[in-house]
Amino acid sequence: MRKKVKRIVACLIATVMMFGTTISTFAAEVDNTAQESTENVQARANTPVSGVVSGKGSMYLYPTLNSYVGTSRSFSVSTASMWTQNPSGDIRMYLYKPNGTLLKYWVMRANGSNLFAFTLPSSGKYTLYVESDVAEPVNVSATWASF
Repeated sequence: MRKKVKRIVACLIATVMMFGTTISTFAAEVDNTAQESTENVQARANTPVSGVVSGKGSMYLYPTLNSYVGTSRSFSVSTASMWTQNPSGDIRMYLYKPNGTLLKYWVMRANGSNLFAFTLPSSGKYTLYVESDVAEPVNVSATWASF
């Protein structure tokens, strides 16, 4: 009987230790991930973002801006076709505020650039949605800058 009780107690202690280790390890991983995410967002703020939109495709870019509300900033967008000099088709751009409302819509060619001036409603992660009617891939770059 004593052996049985010792085995049961040993199993209970091992189970408690196993779950306690698993839970504390998981909590440490969550804390580290949250810290990394904050650091990565701060490192990317106000830096150029870019990507390649596939032929007749669409994509999202996330230009992050750290600034004061009401500050004047410029937003620069450039496009460059990957294969030919003057491909036919348009690229539609939609710039959304951090709260999800549309800030600006415009259409541009596959090899072009635009510069817009804004008095900012807020800082944070803006969303640039790109739709392409061009048959080939197009490189898109966007950045925030001060005047």
